[in-house]
Amino acid sequence: LGAWNEHNIDLDRLIIKRIETKSREDVAIKVDVKDDKAEDISSGDIPTIDIENVRVVDEKISAVDKGSVVDISATPDEHQDICDKMLETYPKLALFPDSQITECVKIEPQDIGKLHMSNWKLGSNSFLSHGYYQYRYIMLGKVKLGNNEEKVVIGVPGVFSNKERYLANMFGFGIFVPVKRTKLLTGNFGYWVSEVSKA
Repeated sequence: LGAWNEHNIDLDRLIIKRIETKSREDVAIKVDVKDDKAEDISSGDIPTIDIENVRVVDEKISAVDKGSVVDISATPDEHQDICDKMLETYPKLALFPDSQITECVKIEPQDIGKLHMSNWKLGSNSFLSHGYYQYRYIMLGKVKLGNNEEKVVIGVPGVFSNKERYLANMFGFGIFVPVKRTKLLTGNFGYWVSEVSKA
């Protein structure tokens, strides 16, 4: 429903534009509704909404881009770019030479919101939350799985045990990747991983 009346908002006619400002904390967003009757809408007729204390998380905001219609789902290529950017800029985690983990960084549950929308459910995953509160981070990384194919994963830190394996599997984290390659998993530190979805 619209904020000013009882009529539904037609999302096909809604345009949101981000306006560049001097400070990252001061962001103005212009909201425009295409008017079928008017041929040209002057910029003075477009309502402007000023939002105070907005924290801009990323320079590229695909949902609110200049002149684009709202689209919050990234294409697989855009998704890969987002993951690569996160892997370049976030704090690195230590790697061991013989590990299946080829690259990894520390992230927090709210960072999952930068990934494709299909991954957002992980933000409320109880197993992930438990691991985050125990270790104060979760892992985003690239891991070589079974057929030596590299996959982008989210990993929950933990120590392997049969009880943890049972819980991890229940919550969608069925694969344990130790930080060091070992024959005996029990008692070793590593990550319970789930593949990051691209669509």
